[in-house]
Amino acid sequence: MRHKDKRITFTKEVLNGIRVVKLYAWEEAVQKEIERLRKAEIRCLRAATLIARVLNSINASAPFLVAIVCFTWFILSSPQNVLSPQIAFVGLSLFNLLRRPVINIAPTIHFLTKASQLIHILLLRFMRAIVSAKRLNAFLSEQELPVTAIKKSKYQTDEYEATVFFENATLSWGKMKENLRDIDFKVKEGEFHAIVGPFGSGKSTLLSAILGDLEVLAGERVVVGSTAYLPEIPWIMNSSIRANVLYDLDFDKKLYDKVVMATDFRRDIFALPRCDATVVGENGLRLSGGQKARLALARALYQDCDIYLLDKPFANLDAPVARTIYEKTLGNNGILAKKTVILVTNLIHFTKYADCIHIMKAMSLKKKPKAVMFEPERPQDSKKKSLEPIKEGRIPKSVYILYVRALSYRWCLTFVLLLGIRYFLQALSSIWLATWSDVNAQAKNEGQLAIHTMQYMHVYIALGILAIIFTMLAYISCTFASVRASVRLHKPLVSSLLRAPMSFFDKTPSGRILSRLTADLDTVDYSLAINVRLLVDTLMNIAMILVIVCVAAPLLLVFSVPFAVLYFVLLKFFIPSVRQIRRLESQQRSNLLSVLSQNIQGASSIRAFQRLKNTVIAFCEVVDEYVRCRILQPASYCWLTVRLELLGNLLVLFCISMAAFFNDRGYLTAGEVGLCAAYLLSLTDLMNFSVRILGQTEANVVAVERIKEYHELPQEDEWSSEYPLIDAWPHSGEIEIKKLNVRYGNHHALKDVDIHINKGEKIAVIGRTGSGPSTVFKHNSIQSGPAVSICRQRSVAGSGSLSAQGHCLQQPEWAALAYRGGRQRT
Repeated sequence: MRHKDKRITFTKEVLNGIRVVKLYAWEEAVQKEIERLRKAEIRCLRAATLIARVLNSINASAPFLVAIVCFTWFILSSPQNVLSPQIAFVGLSLFNLLRRPVINIAPTIHFLTKASQLIHILLLRFMRAIVSAKRLNAFLSEQELPVTAIKKSKYQTDEYEATVFFENATLSWGKMKENLRDIDFKVKEGEFHAIVGPFGSGKSTLLSAILGDLEVLAGERVVVGSTAYLPEIPWIMNSSIRANVLYDLDFDKKLYDKVVMATDFRRDIFALPRCDATVVGENGLRLSGGQKARLALARALYQDCDIYLLDKPFANLDAPVARTIYEKTLGNNGILAKKTVILVTNLIHFTKYADCIHIMKAMSLKKKPKAVMFEPERPQDSKKKSLEPIKEGRIPKSVYILYVRALSYRWCLTFVLLLGIRYFLQALSSIWLATWSDVNAQAKNEGQLAIHTMQYMHVYIALGILAIIFTMLAYISCTFASVRASVRLHKPLVSSLLRAPMSFFDKTPSGRILSRLTADLDTVDYSLAINVRLLVDTLMNIAMILVIVCVAAPLLLVFSVPFAVLYFVLLKFFIPSVRQIRRLESQQRSNLLSVLSQNIQGASSIRAFQRLKNTVIAFCEVVDEYVRCRILQPASYCWLTVRLELLGNLLVLFCISMAAFFNDRGYLTAGEVGLCAAYLLSLTDLMNFSVRILGQTEANVVAVERIKEYHELPQEDEWSSEYPLIDAWPHSGEIEIKKLNVRYGNHHALKDVDIHINKGEKIAVIGRTGSGPSTVFKHNSIQSGPAVSICRQRSVAGSGSLSAQGHCLQQPEWAALAYRGGRQRT
């Protein structure tokens, strides 16, 4: 699980920063890193699966081992003991019945009866449950924000009433390190305070402290009134523009129009295909950086709060738009003119209306006069109306072919052949046992001693040992086939995702993609591999029983045809239902992951706007939808079990009665009746189990169907050119673009753009936000052209150290960094 967590974490970071990956042409390096993490996961998967398959083979061979030991002990314990059909096949029936509960628990949906036979399976599950419980416990034990983090009563002083008050406050993200020291900060109601300072000085951390995200180690912190928070990186919900602005409030047309005009967003709204009903995509992927900043500002303004915390709200806006919005919001006649505002900025002209300017330096706050100079800072950068589409009807044959090819025809044939030999040996040993017991019964009836007992016993033992060996070989071959399928399905999935155009990521929530890379891939790794093995094993076991019964009493098969028709009808009704339930579950799981990811990214904004309760209620509704789909599957199996047990018991009763009838009339010998009875008693359980496992297999193949869907995503143009690079490349750094057209859906982002950049020129692309300056850098990597290095509006950094994130850098780039940094790469 540790290796899987690393892969999922890294993959999620890649999806969050997919634009950076594509703009820097890091797809191949990222894919190699994901494959490296996947290989470590596969090694553990192979080891765990091999151990499980060895245990399964021992369990499957248990009847042979028990029968050999018991029959040998019975014969050798006394010369008077004769292995008659009554003794042999009653014992064999009991041995088979004792084994079935262990097999049935494997696909995870068998009632926990006969628990003494489930020890090794329950032990494996218990170990997995312990690991999951530890992880859940570690998460739930994380330190939470105290309810009293912010005092909501006004703090009175002799001079004035403060809405934000810090006195000698020392604050920290955790108890181990101080992040802000000796903060003295007082803001009266209606005042406008600006906070400036160099990078890393603690400006944004101070806003987080006001929100209550930091713990007070010393001193006092008081915040009075409701707060609105605009983070440096705008948080946009995957919903419509109007829903983002309203954020759970009622629609007030007058206030709404006022806010839209103040944020200069009216023109952008009317340029969109559905105006303010347009769904902006996850994290606002269909909007430019400036449009996202203005949309987040519009949401804050619409909330009509007492205190506004603005973290570089104008950094992603071009100068004319920024000045206009500044005047309409923070100017003397702006919307926030009578509100308490705390603005973090390093653009000096945005502090001219400030009542007070504070400068942050080394995590400390100092009050300065308004005529202060400082070093400038560089700018940084709805839920869908319909859920993921659900397919209906049968799973296409191409999905099954894809999975069989991933397993490898050679391994599939090897598994079936070895398993077939195993059941042939088992059938042969049963027929041999019937012949042996009939000879003993005949000798006993004639008053003679059993003859050739040791020869019969030796052959029976040899057949049993060979069957055990082939069982183990068959299960091991199944392990290699299933692991191969896990590798063959994952690699094209990652490759197809990394080669998909940006338009796919703009309209697809990350939760939907992660669902393929987590739950669906887990199904292929574990559940589907077990289902396929059990399905083939069970069907071959049924085939062996039918062959034995056909040889011993062919008339029983003729009379069993009506029961077979009933099984088929039940199966035809059940399979489509459970398949569609699984599709619904996958859809709701994708939606759940998307909403969870959105809420995590906007945690600070949710707390600042005091929407925690509403967010939890909305998330619980999403969880309820998922649980409803999740619980339908075991409920459907309960429905099936009742009918299968009734049908199976009637079948056994009928067949045994017919066998006894034929025996009375001399059509069947005692050994043949015992042979039929022994296997017919286990046939009902096998038939019931085969229907359930077929339903599970069909449901789990939905995971392969969903993975195959992403194997066939639209792909970008080829990354490499058919023309080889000349040795002197790049001798000239000239770039020429002619008649460039780019569309986002039906909307033209660029139209007939001509650009000619001569060697050595430094070119700046400027324009109003949303006019397409960032689109000039296409998201398709053209390796035959000049290298273009792009600094995005929004930077993306993964987890871990800086060196650990350098897997995408090539050796020349590391050499350049080492030269600039004055040290070698370690």
